Amino acid sequence: MKFPAVTRLNGLPAYCGCVLAVALGLTAQTASAEPARPLDTRPVLVRWAQAVAGKLTQIDLTAPPVAPPVGGRTTIKTGATGDRVNRLAAQLKARGFLAADGYHGVYDSAMETAVEAFQQSVGVLADGVAGESTIEALDRTPASAVVALKTTLDGMQKLAAEAPSEFFLVNIPSQTAYLIRGSTVAMSMRAAVGRPSRPTPLLTDRVTDVVINPTWTAPTTVLAQDKLPSLRKTGHPGISNATIWLDHVEVDPATVDWTAVTPDRIRIMQSPGDNNALGRFKFNLTNGQSIYMHDTNDHSVFLRQGRALSSGCVRLAEPRQLADTLLGREGWNGDRIERALDSGRTQFVTIHHPLPVYIVYWQAIVDDGSAVRINKDIYDLNARLLSSAPRLMQTVKIAQPKQLFVSQSAAPPSVAAPAPKAREVGFFEGLLSSLMDYMPSSSAPQQVASSDASGRQDQVGHAQCSEGCGWGLY
Repeated sequence: MKFPAVTRLNGLPAYCGCVLAVALGLTAQTASAEPARPLDTRPVLVRWAQAVAGKLTQIDLTAPPVAPPVGGRTTIKTGATGDRVNRLAAQLKARGFLAADGYHGVYDSAMETAVEAFQQSVGVLADGVAGESTIEALDRTPASAVVALKTTLDGMQKLAAEAPSEFFLVNIPSQTAYLIRGSTVAMSMRAAVGRPSRPTPLLTDRVTDVVINPTWTAPTTVLAQDKLPSLRKTGHPGISNATIWLDHVEVDPATVDWTAVTPDRIRIMQSPGDNNALGRFKFNLTNGQSIYMHDTNDHSVFLRQGRALSSGCVRLAEPRQLADTLLGREGWNGDRIERALDSGRTQFVTIHHPLPVYIVYWQAIVDDGSAVRINKDIYDLNARLLSSAPRLMQTVKIAQPKQLFVSQSAAPPSVAAPAPKAREVGFFEGLLSSLMDYMPSSSAPQQVASSDASGRQDQVGHAQCSEGCGWGLY
């Protein structure tokens, strides 16, 4: 089902020639010639968009700062003193989380309780420690909140206009993933995404096959920045169950002088198993940037608030849930999956109705109760957008959002969603690319698949990609 153009928020003045005004301007789009009727599918996206639009109307851009910003990126813990602690106390007092006489020059238990209460109010891990995410939330200006909400709203509206009835959504700033099916969020889980120096790209893609017991082949970036330095320092790549080739010959790494060896001469492959960097499941995508989704051998990362730590790929906290769903459609039951896992053999299973995947950058997130939380701008995309023309925000007005409408009926939920077509890059995405040179097609090194002789057929007789698929980031 396709939405026609979605009516956006009105009321922002036009600034001819200004990038930010165009990016943030909530201008009305041309309506479809076909008469619109109330939305009848994708209520998840619409509910989220309406909640974000409503939050926009609550922001007063003329409001003065509640207190001087705390500033800095280092964590403030119990027992700390100094100017940053003073500013932190002032912020908490101004927001009503700390009593007027509740600060005595030190980060004490009263401060810890106040920080924890603030963290709960904004959806940050409530541990009473003023870390980077907490300080960013305290220091967030109305202008930066508008940018975060507006870019999120823009993305939600665009996805609502093209998404199929079922798709998998990965949101980078919130580091979460969802399986959205018809009117429900059928699955949600934490995710780990690329670190700022190796960002996960924005993608429209699809899962084409599931790999059980994958191998992992270190890509060029990881070889150059992680594994080769480890080999030079310790004589070991830093991963277990690894086979190492130098100039196409298998070698014992302890016997090689790695000082003058360049990454292009090395190949490192990790065998399947519990210690494999990709865990037990890998979900292959079709992009040319070697980005995919996968399990991990270290699930403790999902206990962390900040999970932007991968080399570009998406790690899933509950990969078995997604594997059960996709493999179940191919006739696999739980027992068969368990037998495949226990075998230790790498198996590729084709997904005959590929699952659409959207990797997005929505700084705002809507919880089950429709409360809107603004997450950390982990790649500083919106911060850079705002800094390109900050004065424009001084006169921005936010109008009441209009109802979203559609004009076509949807295919029945039971019909498998077709793979998404290559879509035209939207204005905002193009703007981000041109402003920040962010998109990995220009900033991330392309990986070259190997000609590994261990490429094979899967156990259900479908031709699959070879082990060269393992050259993706992780």
